Amino acid sequence: MKTWILLLLVVWCFRAHATSYPDGPEVGEAAPALKITQWLQAPPEAAMGWPTGKVVVLEFWATWCGPCVASIPHLNELAGQFKDQPVQFIAVTDDRESALRQFLKKTPINAWIGIGADAGFGEDKPYRVYAIPHTVIIDLHGRIAAVTDPRALTPGLIELCLADKPLPQANEPGGEKVPGVVPGQYRIGAKPLFQVLIRPPSRTNQIETWSASGLTFQPAMLKTAIEHVFNVEGTRIVAEVELPKEWYEFYITLPWTNGSPQGKDMLEAVFAPAVQATFGLTVKREVRDVDVLVLKTNSASLERLTASTNRNGQNSFGWGEVSGTGMTMSSLTEGLEHAVSMPVIDETGLTNRYSFDVKWDQKDRAPNPAGMMAAVREFGLDLVPAKKSLKMVVVRKAGNAAAQGENPGPQVNH
Repeated sequence: MKTWILLLLVVWCFRAHATSYPDGPEVGEAAPALKITQWLQAPPEAAMGWPTGKVVVLEFWATWCGPCVASIPHLNELAGQFKDQPVQFIAVTDDRESALRQFLKKTPINAWIGIGADAGFGEDKPYRVYAIPHTVIIDLHGRIAAVTDPRALTPGLIELCLADKPLPQANEPGGEKVPGVVPGQYRIGAKPLFQVLIRPPSRTNQIETWSASGLTFQPAMLKTAIEHVFNVEGTRIVAEVELPKEWYEFYITLPWTNGSPQGKDMLEAVFAPAVQATFGLTVKREVRDVDVLVLKTNSASLERLTASTNRNGQNSFGWGEVSGTGMTMSSLTEGLEHAVSMPVIDETGLTNRYSFDVKWDQKDRAPNPAGMMAAVREFGLDLVPAKKSLKMVVVRKAGNAAAQGENPGPQVNH
């Protein structure tokens, strides 16, 4: 099997992007002002802007974000390590004040906390934060030093900023590992115009970032990349052959047209031939008749369902549990589908939001449909086995596709 493929139309770049929308703040640019409406654990001068002559670590997060909460001990440790030096940690969120104060009673955060609906999350905000946790390091001069992720934030990076030195990029000799950069693409210049890169992993810690103009997975299995490129759950993938179990790094950058990203259709179009050339597999959408579970209401639904006034849609999915507030029925079915490893279809017709704490016995990834059905019934809902025609993503050997008269896609130089 070929171990890598490179479709490259590249002008080298010097970037440390993690999870921003395209055209977010670049390394070396002046850090945009935060749109903070309220501060907690901060002095009055916080409202005046960046602390003069200090290194600032911005952490975009939320109380409902599992990876964000998991990063708090690491960030607290760093804050303690640099407490007597000119370093200021600022935790930025759009959570409600009441939720934050309750959270801080159990989980202290050693940072100023800035609250604001327009603080930085979203494509139209100054920091264009696409996914959290999201870390931005600002140097002594108020410039962006790195856009990264809390797992990659080390004392070495902060010490370099304190010494007023540029941060090494990924795979530079002796350099720190800064996620979001294709190793080898750290020379100063413009960002790649177009590239598709699949290669063996060069790192062990996982970084997943994606947007309308591309994606990065470092490292991941092929199935994970297919799920994200085609925007489907693993339950909606039909693999007619065994998929590779090895880990790879996937990088795709798409060109923009008239100031707009190409979108998911182009992402699929360039990814599919790359997978065929690399692994000898075709990936395409097809309608298949598959076994599903259909979520329906029953006579007890209105009595047992608890309406929620929380519009934020906070939820948690796990093996043997789906819980949350402000959940739509589509959110519930998504969690159930994850646990049962088969498609779950919403046919309740309910459009309100509800609170759920659905629990049943399940050992890790071994599905327990009967237990799930009984747990859902407690909420006045039924899960009914059925056969449905659904659009699935089908993976098969390229030779099989050719034998069926399908277009195997363009050939790729590698």
